[in-house]
Amino acid sequence: MRRFDTGLIWINLALLLFVALAPFPTSVLAEYGTAPAVVLYAGEVAMLSILQAALWVYAYRRGLLDDSVDAGLFRFTLVNVLVNPIVFLLTIPVALLASPVVAMLCWFLLWPAGAIATAVAARRIDRADTATR
Repeated sequence: MRRFDTGLIWINLALLLFVALAPFPTSVLAEYGTAPAVVLYAGEVAMLSILQAALWVYAYRRGLLDDSVDAGLFRFTLVNVLVNPIVFLLTIPVALLASPVVAMLCWFLLWPAGAIATAVAARRIDRADTATR
């Protein structure tokens, strides 16, 4: 980030609100481990990542990022940030319809999903760089 504006500050404040709230769903999950606890925790983690993505998109579109951040790096970072909310939001119905334990085990999918997203995004950037040369 090279600059900031009021919109960026508001998004950042929303992000910080969810950071400050994070201990509550974490303790509820640790204490109870029920489907509502899993839903609360998954929603919290998803919201944190969604707000990070919103911050990134807003800063990019408003020209608030350093000039070294090109379109390829922007997309690569955005894809990697969006893996978390996708996985966590998909586990909410699993917690409600199947089992909270199964939903929590599904969180281990973050590692392979992140690796796949990174590989796909890197490949697309490489192809785009090759096409522009």
